[in-house]
Amino acid sequence: MLHTTPWLSNSARRGRVVPHAVLFGMTLLALAAVLRLRGYDFALPYLDHPDEPNFVLTALWWRGELRVFQNPGYPPGYIWLQMAIQAVMDAFGNPAIPDYVRVLRLWSIAAGLGTTAIIARTAWRLGGWTAAFLAGAIWAAAPEIVEGSLYATPDPFVYLLVSASTLLAVEAIAQPSRSVWALWSVLVALAATLVKYPAVPAIVPGAIAALVVLSRDRRLGWSLLLLQAACVAVVGAWLVGVYGIVNYNEGATFQSQGLERATSPDLVRQNLALVFYPLARASWTFAGWGIAVAGTVLALAVRRRRPKRAPHPGALAALWAVMVLIPWSATSFRAGNIQAIRDILPGTTAAVVLWSASVVLIGRVTASLLRRIGLPRHAARYMAIGGPVAVFLVTYLIPQLVIAWQESTLRTYPDTRADLATWAEIALDPGTLVVTDENHKTFNRYWGGYLGTKWFDSWVADDVTEYTPGEWRRRGMSYLVMPYAQALGLQQTDAGRAYLAHLFPLRVMAPHKQQRGPAVIVFRLWEPDQRANAEFGGQIRLIGWDQQPAAPQPGSTLSLRFYWQPVVPPRDNYSVFLHLTPSEDPSHVLAQADFTPVSEARLPLTWRYPDETLVGQTRHLTIPADLPPGSYVARLGLYNYVTGERLPVDGSDGSTDHIILFTLDLRDG
Repeated sequence: MLHTTPWLSNSARRGRVVPHAVLFGMTLLALAAVLRLRGYDFALPYLDHPDEPNFVLTALWWRGELRVFQNPGYPPGYIWLQMAIQAVMDAFGNPAIPDYVRVLRLWSIAAGLGTTAIIARTAWRLGGWTAAFLAGAIWAAAPEIVEGSLYATPDPFVYLLVSASTLLAVEAIAQPSRSVWALWSVLVALAATLVKYPAVPAIVPGAIAALVVLSRDRRLGWSLLLLQAACVAVVGAWLVGVYGIVNYNEGATFQSQGLERATSPDLVRQNLALVFYPLARASWTFAGWGIAVAGTVLALAVRRRRPKRAPHPGALAALWAVMVLIPWSATSFRAGNIQAIRDILPGTTAAVVLWSASVVLIGRVTASLLRRIGLPRHAARYMAIGGPVAVFLVTYLIPQLVIAWQESTLRTYPDTRADLATWAEIALDPGTLVVTDENHKTFNRYWGGYLGTKWFDSWVADDVTEYTPGEWRRRGMSYLVMPYAQALGLQQTDAGRAYLAHLFPLRVMAPHKQQRGPAVIVFRLWEPDQRANAEFGGQIRLIGWDQQPAAPQPGSTLSLRFYWQPVVPPRDNYSVFLHLTPSEDPSHVLAQADFTPVSEARLPLTWRYPDETLVGQTRHLTIPADLPPGSYVARLGLYNYVTGERLPVDGSDGSTDHIILFTLDLRDG
């Protein structure tokens, strides 16, 4: 065993440690679960991460269900998992792409919880319960780690498998009875490689463990090394010769620039600096490496005198191998940016363990020195170990928890891109939208998660005002989705106001503290045939309508579409009456149509946005062919379908309950 707790007897340890372990583990996992599950389905059905739909679509392609997209060079392990989950979900329903993503995110969270438990266990093996608390708390609460554990991507499973491989190697080194675990360590590392190729350095801890076993038992050690080499050779040959790993994008970068990048001191330094970044952002990056180095040197020195008081050098070597080789190998295709962090975090699984064990070991050695100068034992322990832990809580864990909680709160907010796609489904006719890059996949049925039955195309423009509204129309566009800030800027200039005057605003999605995604204004690229400004009952405003033909005649059927706005949220699901009557006798109805203002999907009680223009469905009114000469009018109003009560037209002192749409004068001859 690498670590013992000398101040507890075996009987006391059996009576106290196990309950403490259960409580400790449950607390850590509960913390990790809350931070990950809160808002885990953010943005859905919009697919926020660019890779989430890629993996789902590749799995669907491999299953023969939807041949839209595949990357034949993707590591197969995660695609296999996707295929299995999709098959189970398909057996119970007809899920859409966002449904697969939602379930796969839960699997990613489960993998993150497993990684937290494994890291805590590994740290316990090297430094006891204090080290387990430090390492587990870091992985449970660090915002970058929490964020990386949420998406339906391979990364959370790579972290799980790499940390498990490291733990198996450490256990094989610590316990002679578990020597065969060195082989399992390599097998798990190969599984991690099948999930994501850059995890291949994770096989090194298993090899180190086999060498330690070799020093104890030559026959068993050689057997383990030969079996490990055979497994690596078989998997490697299959990946290169059968599966075709060379087709992978990162593999292409590795082939063309890999050696040059991996030998670049600047790129290597950038990636190694990011290993400790999640521990406390940039402030402790170098301190993290310093503590790891100091702890390793101290462990080697202590072990020479008191072997049971410090970790085995083989275990330290296994951690260092993961911590250094994974970010180093990642430089062959990516380095020094936010995208690189997800490829470096597998190395961080070892870094948090080594850092935590180093802090505890330094504290214990310091406590021993304090006792030598006369400080009481408990006082020395609390000063050397309790003090640093308290500093860790105050300066790291609590601030990181606050940040992680704030970020989880942001994830609970609705996403404007999901709202935009959902609203368009019920409010707009199919057409092509001019959008900026912020909405480049909002209406994409496959990569954006759009679930509607209507088909919308998008045209991505750097600047939606690069053409006039008329030119956009001539190019086949129907709608324009303008960034809200740009619309505000246009309102400040004469030219901008002139541009906006040729657009018909449909919906404003303004900035809001509790929203995700871009704020936009949606315009239609042409206005109604007729403009109006009639308010009914102080609740609903008619702002215009389309009418074909423009000059109706007896026997013709009119096609009418009305445009509405809520003045306030309507108090009832009002209906529209449209009557053709003699000019002087409104009670004599010659033709009529009654309908809901917009559609059954947008009844007036659902009108909650005062800045929205609601476009009604096309309605029809047939003018009798046998009308005698005279003057006729089309009257439109709103009424309660149940009670028959009509809404007054505002400004008419309640004397008028309708407006005149058009007049039809028929003369003799």
